[in-house]
Amino acid sequence: MLLLAMGAGGVWASRLRALEPYRPVFVALALVLIVLALFSAYRARGARACPPGESCRLPASRPLSRTPLWIVTTMLVALVAAPYLARQVHAHLLKCGAAPGGSASAGADGCCAVPAAAESEPRAENPQNQTPAPIDPAREVVFEVQSLQCPAVKGVGCGSMLWPVLTAIDRVDGVKGSFSNWTGTRLRVSVAADADRNAVAERVRRLLASDGHHPTHLTGTDFTKALDHEQWHSAAGLVELSSYEFRTIAKRRLRAFADGQKLDAGQRDKLMNLVDRVWDRSAEGLELSSSEEGAYRQYWRARLNRFVGAFAERARDVLGAEQVKHLLRQYQPPS
Repeated sequence: MLLLAMGAGGVWASRLRALEPYRPVFVALALVLIVLALFSAYRARGARACPPGESCRLPASRPLSRTPLWIVTTMLVALVAAPYLARQVHAHLLKCGAAPGGSASAGADGCCAVPAAAESEPRAENPQNQTPAPIDPAREVVFEVQSLQCPAVKGVGCGSMLWPVLTAIDRVDGVKGSFSNWTGTRLRVSVAADADRNAVAERVRRLLASDGHHPTHLTGTDFTKALDHEQWHSAAGLVELSSYEFRTIAKRRLRAFADGQKLDAGQRDKLMNLVDRVWDRSAEGLELSSSEEGAYRQYWRARLNRFVGAFAERARDVLGAEQVKHLLRQYQPPS
């Protein structure tokens, strides 16, 4: 905290993770020092500490010195507990992402609950609908990563960010295939049968670290749970994540447009249903077969252009000409 307060941060501060293995030693040392300080602050003064003729009252400064001591103790306890509390909170937030099929677990709601609309994509564009191949834990590696989540839609990985990462991992020597979970916070790497698992894991770790994704190699129970409970998407399967992202943003903008135009409930419902129908049909005839750089963006640009044209045509049955023009400005693909 002191280093961060002094301005240290970013890549430099991230190198402090190298000290993580020594954390128990530092914690034990800090606790010993705190105990000694508390003992010194509260211990009773013995008879030999009060020479004849002198007062045995505590110096006026001594009670005051206890206040900063307790402040430091509180901060220390908070720092020691923070990583454990953070892991619990993180696991809770990702629990819905780990549910089979990407749906929220019982009682969960909010950003990472996947609505039924996200499951209505054509089977042809969702390879995850096929029966997944058996997973051999001895040939798998799982990393927890950062900076691959959708910035506009919480709780879902960003397909356009994940695509180049997974395709780069797939080109690493010894990698059989790579996958992302629904939230984009974990990546799974399948190691080829004739490759050394540890060597491949290190090559992938270096690749992810060089791109600023701060990979953490999962082991033990975390690794087993990830294999058993996460829904994994290959590079081709990222279409499902991006489709959910688009639907969410499209409907969010549509609601804002409807509020601004003061549309009635009937118009709102028709337009919302129209987004789903037109978006589903925009995938017909389009395939994401290439793993070359830029292929993912080209696919989505083509699909978005299809959507905008068809949506404009159908929206004229609900809105006036000027309203349609105003609405479509929010869905125009970037130049």
